[in-house]
Amino acid sequence: MCLGTVVVTRAASARAIEVKDVTAISFEPGAVRVSTLFGDEQLFSGVSIQRIDMQKGVIVTLVEENIT
Repeated sequence: MCLGTVVVTRAASARAIEVKDVTAISFEPGAVRVSTLFGDEQLFSGVSIQRIDMQKGVIVTLVEENIT
């Protein structure tokens, strides 16, 4: 099993949200659902994938969509 990390950056916040021990990422209309090894699920709405980095494990960076 490969565990990943999801990093969520939002324009309104200077701090990024980091979710570790990620086992699955699923896409829903307008949202991304993140599941962890411990059975936790988090739903992030209004975000899109900015980057997937696989050099040191799997790191998925999500960024808030700028809807105007």
